Amino acid sequence: MTVALFGLAIYLFCVHSFKLPIASLGIAIGVLGVVSNHQSITVPAPVLFFAGFVGWCALGGTTSQYGSFVGDSLIDYLKMLLIFFVAINASKSISQLAIFAGLWVLMFGLFPARGTYFNFLSGIGTFGRYGWNFSFANYNDLAAYAILTLALSAFLLAGRFARWIRIGALASTAGLAVLIVITQSRGAFIGLVIAFVFMLLRSRSRTRLIRVGAVAALGIVLIAPGAVWERFSRMKYLFNTETIAEADGSAEQRYVLLQIATSIARDHLLTGVGLGAYSEAHGVYADERQEWAMGRGNRDAHNMYVSLVAETGLPGLALFVGMLGSVLLRSFRVERNIRLAAPLEAEQLRILRFGLIAYLIAAIFGSFHRVSFLYLYLAVLWSAAELFALRSTPSDAASLQPVGAPDRLRSLQRRYTTVRPAR
Repeated sequence: MTVALFGLAIYLFCVHSFKLPIASLGIAIGVLGVVSNHQSITVPAPVLFFAGFVGWCALGGTTSQYGSFVGDSLIDYLKMLLIFFVAINASKSISQLAIFAGLWVLMFGLFPARGTYFNFLSGIGTFGRYGWNFSFANYNDLAAYAILTLALSAFLLAGRFARWIRIGALASTAGLAVLIVITQSRGAFIGLVIAFVFMLLRSRSRTRLIRVGAVAALGIVLIAPGAVWERFSRMKYLFNTETIAEADGSAEQRYVLLQIATSIARDHLLTGVGLGAYSEAHGVYADERQEWAMGRGNRDAHNMYVSLVAETGLPGLALFVGMLGSVLLRSFRVERNIRLAAPLEAEQLRILRFGLIAYLIAAIFGSFHRVSFLYLYLAVLWSAAELFALRSTPSDAASLQPVGAPDRLRSLQRRYTTVRPAR
C-alpha cells in the first residue's frame, strides 16, 4: 500500500458507498502520493489525450450559450483528469495493481452489488428490473459499471495470485454476471456477448472459455426470473425502426432521443453546444417537431458517442477516441509480444481489453463518459500493459512471484511457462 493507493481507496469507498463526503480528500491524498515520488511520474498518451479533450472543451465553452453548465462540467472533468493521472501512476508493481483492482471489486461488492441483491431477493424492483441507490439506481448504468468490475474480477481470477484471492474473484465474477442479467440492461447484455465472442476468437484457451461460458449460462438460466427472458426476447424488434415500438415503450423513446441528439450534433459539428449542456439543448430542440413529443424535456441522448459530438464537436470526439484507442492499441501490442513467453499475463490483458470493449459497446445505449469509472479502468488496463511488457522473454515470465502465495511459485511456473509449439 502506498499513499497514492490509499487516496484511491478513500475515493473508491466514497463513490461506491456515498457514506462520507470526502471523495475530494481522497483525490488530494492521491495527488500528494504521486508528486511526492516525482521521479516515477509518467504522463502517458491517454492522459495527454484526455487533457487535450478537457482543454478543447474549455475552449469550446467560450462560444457556448450555456456557459454556466459548461463551467460546472469542466470542474467535474478536471477532477476526473486528476483521478486518471493518480490512478495511472499508482500501480508500479503487480502487487499494487492487484490491490487497486481488488479494492475496486470489494467496494462494488459491498455496496451496489449487495444492495441490488437485497432488492432482488426482497422483490423491490420495477417491472422485474433491479438496481440500488444513488448513481447505481439507473439499471443500465449499474449494468455498465458492473461490466468493468466483472472484467477486474476475471483479471484477478486468471492471475498469479493466492488461492483465497482467486476464490473471492470467482465468487465475484459469478455474482456480477447474474447482477447484469437481473438489471435487464439490453445494452450491457449485447456488449458482453459480442466481447465474449471476440475473446473466444482471440484466446488460446477456447475450450476452457466455452466451458466457463456454458456453466455461467446454465447458472443464469436457473437463477434469473422469467421477466428477464421476456424482455430479452423482445430484442428482435430493435433492429427495424418500424417494429421498434413492439419491443417496449423505452426502446421507442430511446429512438426518438437519438434522433434529437443526432440533429443537435449535426448542427454543432465543430465545438458542440458545450460540455454538460446537452440536456438544455435537448429541451429546446425537442419542442421543434411534433414527432419528437415523446422526447420532450431536458433529457439525455443515451448514446456516449453522439453525446460527445453534440457537446464537444468532432474534434472533441477525436480526442476522446484517441484516449481510448491509445490504451487499446498499447494493450494489444503488449499482449501480442508476450503471448508465447507469458501466456497467463497475455490472457489477463485480453480479459481487461475485452471488458473495455464490452463497456464501449454498451455505451452505444448510454452516456457512460461522465463518470470516473471509465478513466479508472483505463488506468488499470494501461498499468497492466506497462507492467506485463517486461515479460517478453521466458526467463522474465518465469521470475514472476505469485502475489500472496510465494510457496506456490514452482508449481505455477511449471503450469504457465510451457510454450506451445507454433501451428
